[in-house]
Amino acid sequence: MYSHSDMTTLSKKSLRLEEILRPWSSALIAYSGGVDSAFLLWTAYKVLGNRVTGILGDSPSLPRSERQAALGFASQHELPVEVISTDELNNPDYAANPSNRCFFCRSELFQRMESLATERNVSVLAYGENADDAKEIRAGRAAAGQFKVVA
Repeated sequence: MYSHSDMTTLSKKSLRLEEILRPWSSALIAYSGGVDSAFLLWTAYKVLGNRVTGILGDSPSLPRSERQAALGFASQHELPVEVISTDELNNPDYAANPSNRCFFCRSELFQRMESLATERNVSVLAYGENADDAKEIRAGRAAAGQFKVVA
């Protein structure tokens, strides 16, 4: 159960996120169905409406149960999500299964999102990240930096 203080803090942070999103003319959001990306997409849709789309990268490395859960959440909340194929398994760097494999997986997704953004004249690429993630070294964040994807 959350205290009144926790709810006040959460409300303030949610409002701050809305302020950040409001100037965006359009966005593609990397969406996995996890808490961070789901909250970001839900909030962005509340602020931007049809000017935002969640992008779910689909490949054999994504368990079908996770894909279905992500699509189910999006459907339940009427969030716009597009599934695109990714091909990270054909990247030898990813296939070697190193500790930073997330870098290669995210790079693949962000590269495809960047192409979509160019085709559709979308202004912002984003992904969900929470404050605890920012305290750690994350391979996905390094990939985001290469493609100018904001958290």
